[in-house]
Amino acid sequence: MHFASLEYAILISAAFALYWLLYRFRLLRLVVLLVASYTFYSFWNPYYLVLIVASSLFDYFIGARIHRAEGPARRGWLVVGLVGGLGLLGAFKYFNFFSDSAAQLLGLLHLPVAAPHLDVLLPVGISFYTFQSLSYTIDVYRREIEPAPDALSYLVFVAFFPSSSPGQSCAPRTSCRSSWPGRPSARTRAGAVSTSSPSAC
Repeated sequence: MHFASLEYAILISAAFALYWLLYRFRLLRLVVLLVASYTFYSFWNPYYLVLIVASSLFDYFIGARIHRAEGPARRGWLVVGLVGGLGLLGAFKYFNFFSDSAAQLLGLLHLPVAAPHLDVLLPVGISFYTFQSLSYTIDVYRREIEPAPDALSYLVFVAFFPSSSPGQSCAPRTSCRSSWPGRPSARTRAGAVSTSSPSAC
C-alpha cells in the first residue's frame, strides 16, 4: 500500500472519520487507530504483524522495568532493550550482508563455506518502528518522559501509520499522536520551568 494509492486514501479517510465520530470514547479511538495501522502494515504480509506486535510489547515491558528499576538495574534493562531492538533490525536488514562478508573472509583464508541467507522480504516500516521504540526506551531511561500509561496506548504510538511516511518521525517526548503524548517526567517539567523563568534569561 503506497502513500499515493487509492487504498491508502480510503484507509486514512475511514480512520479519520471514525476517530472523530468516537471523539468522546478514548478507548474506541485507540482501537480505531490501532486497527487502521495494523491494516496498513499487514497489506504486504499479514504475518509480519506478529513482528511489530511482539517488538512493541517487548519494548513496553522494557520501558516499565526501566521506570521501576534503580541503580545498575536501570542500565541493564536499557541494554536488554537496545540489544533486542537493534538485533531484530540487524537480523532482517544486515544478516545477508554480514553472512556474505564472513564467507568471503573465510574464503581468503582457504576455508570455503556456503553463506546462509535469510530469504524474506524486509518487513515494511521495521526501521521506523524499531527506532521509535528505541527512542522511547532511551527517553524513559533518561527520565525525560513517563512510561506509556497502558499497552494499548503504546501499541498505537509505535504503529501509528501516517507517521511512517518518509521524513515523518516523532520522538515520544514530542509525539504527534493523541494516543499517548509522551508526558514529560517530573524532572523534565521542573527543568523546563527553571529554564523558562526570567532569572534564567
